[in-house]
Amino acid sequence: MLKKTRNKIRIGTSPAIFATGVFLSFQPSAANTTNHSNTSTVSIPTDGTPFYSENITVTTQNPINATHVEVSLSGNGTLTLPNSTETIAVNSTGTALVNFETTSVMAQELLTKEDGSENASATIYEITRHDVNARTEKGVVTAIFETNSTGQLAFLDGMIGVGQADVDAAGNTDITLWEFETGIPYEKNWMEILM
Repeated sequence: MLKKTRNKIRIGTSPAIFATGVFLSFQPSAANTTNHSNTSTVSIPTDGTPFYSENITVTTQNPINATHVEVSLSGNGTLTLPNSTETIAVNSTGTALVNFETTSVMAQELLTKEDGSENASATIYEITRHDVNARTEKGVVTAIFETNSTGQLAFLDGMIGVGQADVDAAGNTDITLWEFETGIPYEKNWMEILM
C-alpha cells in the first residue's frame, strides 16, 4: 500500500516485496527502515508532488500461454511541468507483457502531446497484488522516460518515476508517478563515458 508522506512514498512490505530489494540497492543510505512489531516500512526519496497520472486501457489481448498475455494499450494522462502547476495533456499507446503468475507487467509506451508536437517513451514495470473477490489489483510501478524533445517534454529525459497502480476488473489501470530522487545527475551516454 503506497502513501505519500513528506516527500517520500511509504511502502509497506506486504504488497511490495520487490520494492525493498530493488529500491534499497539503488540508494541504501537514503532509505529509512523502521520496524514496528512484524511490520517494516521503506521510505523512497521522491519529489513532493506527483508529476504524472495516467489512465491506461487495454485495447487488444493476445494470449501467449496459460500464464502470459501480450496486450495493446491506449491511454491519456497529465504531466505536471517541473517547478510549476502547469499541466500538459498527453496520449499514449503501447504494448505490455502481463504475467498472471507473478501479477507483474513490463510495458513500453509512447507518450505524445495532444497537438502531436512532442513525444517521449516510457519503459514501465508494475507489480501488483490481486484481490480475487473484487477482481482488482493494487501495486507499485517504476518507469524510466526517454525523449529527444527540446520543448516542454524535455524534462522527462532520463527521469525515473515511482508510484502506484490501481487495476480494475477489465485490466484498465490508473497510475500515479513521483520523481525518484537518486541524487545522481543524469548522463544520457553513460555507457560511452565508462568505456
